[in-house]
Amino acid sequence: MDWLSFWSQFEKIYLDEKLHDSDKFQYLTHCMVKGSGARDFVESYPQTSTNYPKVIEGLKERFGRPELLVEVYARDLHKLVVSNNSKVPLETLYDKLESRLRALESLCTTAETNAVLLFAWVESCLPEEVLRAWNRDPLSKRDGKNEDPPKGKIDYLMEFLRQEIASETKIRLAAGDSGKPSKEKNANEKVKEQKIPTVAGLHV
Repeated sequence: MDWLSFWSQFEKIYLDEKLHDSDKFQYLTHCMVKGSGARDFVESYPQTSTNYPKVIEGLKERFGRPELLVEVYARDLHKLVVSNNSKVPLETLYDKLESRLRALESLCTTAETNAVLLFAWVESCLPEEVLRAWNRDPLSKRDGKNEDPPKGKIDYLMEFLRQEIASETKIRLAAGDSGKPSKEKNANEKVKEQKIPTVAGLHV
């Protein structure tokens, strides 16, 4: 899952014609995490300019194949879907969904069948109250085929989640929420009701 972010950065070095391949090989080695399979693979080749292209192709074959990356991100998204997200803050859930969807989008998985599958996975991981609000929202009924660029249902669902996050933030601010977790607030309220002295810095 680190390949896309890694390659988007290292590709600048890979395409730099001013650098010799032996120097690129050295940079590549330093980019590998010590103790990882990628590092072991790179270090299995003598650090020469002739071996550099072979190492790059080997890394692409092992970690960068598009069909493999699609499977990895799809499986990771599926894990997120089947896990219990009822206690996860909506903003955290949105960030996780956004990162995985954008990764899949960058891999050109835009076929209609994939879009339907992804939408079903994402929708099924939302809390029930959010789903009810989504089904009542006009965005859930919108057809974006004629928009430029065209939009699918999953685009409108993510837009709806962004609006929900913004709305919840405004509600918390209007209510004067100090940002403390609800459990901590409840504990402090119980302490006050029981008139038990508390120790500064100690949270129940």
